[in-house]
Amino acid sequence: MRDFFKRLLAASEDRKISLNDRLSARMILISVPAGFFGMIVCILAHTHIAAVVITAFLWITIPICYAVLILKGKIKTLVLIMLAALLIFMPLLWLFGGGLYSGMSIWIVYELVLFAASLSGKLELFAHFCTITTFIAAIVIERYTDFHFELATHRDIGVSVVGSVIVAGGTIVYMINYQKMLYRREFEMVENKNSELVVMADKAEKANRAQKLFLANMSHEVRSPMNVVLGFNHLISESSDINEIHDFARNIESAGESLLIIVNDILDFSKIETGKLSIYPAAYNLDELVQMCRSSIELMCRQKGLEFTTGIDPTLPKALFGDKMRLRQCITNLLTNAYKYTDSGSVRLDFINGGISVDHKSVILKVAVKDTGRGISEAQRNEIFTRFQRLDENTNRAIEGTGLGLALTKSILEMMGGTIDYTSEEKKGSEFRIEIRQEIVSSGEAPTVVSPDAYLSHPDSASKFSGMCVLVVDDSSTNLVLMKHLLKQLNVKAVTSTSGLETLERVKNDRFDMIFMDHMMPHMDGIETFRRMKTFEHLNKETPVIMLTANAMSGAEDEYKAEGFAGYLSKPVKLDDIRREMMKVMHKLGSHT
Repeated sequence: MRDFFKRLLAASEDRKISLNDRLSARMILISVPAGFFGMIVCILAHTHIAAVVITAFLWITIPICYAVLILKGKIKTLVLIMLAALLIFMPLLWLFGGGLYSGMSIWIVYELVLFAASLSGKLELFAHFCTITTFIAAIVIERYTDFHFELATHRDIGVSVVGSVIVAGGTIVYMINYQKMLYRREFEMVENKNSELVVMADKAEKANRAQKLFLANMSHEVRSPMNVVLGFNHLISESSDINEIHDFARNIESAGESLLIIVNDILDFSKIETGKLSIYPAAYNLDELVQMCRSSIELMCRQKGLEFTTGIDPTLPKALFGDKMRLRQCITNLLTNAYKYTDSGSVRLDFINGGISVDHKSVILKVAVKDTGRGISEAQRNEIFTRFQRLDENTNRAIEGTGLGLALTKSILEMMGGTIDYTSEEKKGSEFRIEIRQEIVSSGEAPTVVSPDAYLSHPDSASKFSGMCVLVVDDSSTNLVLMKHLLKQLNVKAVTSTSGLETLERVKNDRFDMIFMDHMMPHMDGIETFRRMKTFEHLNKETPVIMLTANAMSGAEDEYKAEGFAGYLSKPVKLDDIRREMMKVMHKLGSHT
């Protein structure tokens, strides 16, 4: 029973219904005890039995109607029933409850207040008109007919008046206070919502400013290297000095690499925003990861006059399982920032053992990047990992960057279950710390470490390529021209194909030593072409196929090799990349023969 009454009470406070309907429901609900005590007053004041029966009827009927209709959400119907009941029975109560010489006048006021609070518009005007009309009619009937009941004594009149003042007056006071409380609560909620909207608007404005600044930075970061590419390309076409041309070409190459970094950052940011950035864990060797991170920054530091050092905890397991390329990306971002914001002094990279699990199946890998650079002020620390945000834009305007690096690093680490933290002192330097759990790979499953430059320095690398004939498949004629010229420098003859169908015809008629296959081609892509090559007999059934694609996302190499490709190169490619991959493929073929 208690739960039932709680449900009735809660129904009158349901925020899904309008404020006026909630107020109406509560007022009808409070009329239930008012009807009960009104019946008690009628009994104590010795009114006519008809008055007692009418109040008892209302006291029983109202709760039943309320319980049935309020739980169904039919508040309008409930209000109309209450309106009809009062308009019918209040005149009768007046005539049999003592009339003008009793407390009935208070109940008429109660009726008017109830209608004023629970009704609106034309219905409210109609209710007030009917109440006043029936009130006047009841007075006329009382004055000119015998169809009424008068209280017998002054005591009965006093009980009726005082009791009505207490019951009806108390109910009216409750209604007014409840109405004030309801409106105050709604006002506070609106105020809170407005405050939240102000905060959200402020955040949106800051985000908008940050994105505008990001676009301005991006325009600068893209246009500057593009200006270098176009400008030096023009100078090359005008120059006849071979040394000068070489210098121009190196500047174009550097600008192209800058553009590639920007494109990769934007692609990763877009994938994180859409939840499509994937993590591809695999077994890797820690020494190889260290070597890759060091090679990405060591030369740059040396050219800037910075000391670069690396430390590796000897207790760290060498064979680990995780997304090596994403981890390298995060570490390289930190190293690049350290390099950019350090004018003099040093940059240090440390790999630390944060603790091996009890079952020796995983280790907490800690990576620290420490510099003696500009540091981060206290005021900037809340914005350090904010997207599109560059610290102290005015002071650091000369430093290249999109403002995505640290935000990307934090997002990628969180996707891999890792964390990033930092300490910094302005004008003295910063230290960023990565912490991530990596699985330990057993010695039998540990990958062999091969230096990225090992194949470049192979004594037979030049002679092994001489006389080779390879097929290059790409729908872009520009890419085909580029690949032919690069392969020519390796004494390799290149035959080209512009589609999957043409490739299938080529492999039937000509024998190739190696095939470079583009992925995204119209009509028949590289993977579909490769699959069809396996379905029929031809001269190149055993020829290794290297995937040459613009898909440089993490995990792409593993996917292509799982498909059966012998090697993988991501565009844009350099001569050393081609030489290295060809040597790797040839080395694998040699080890299997």
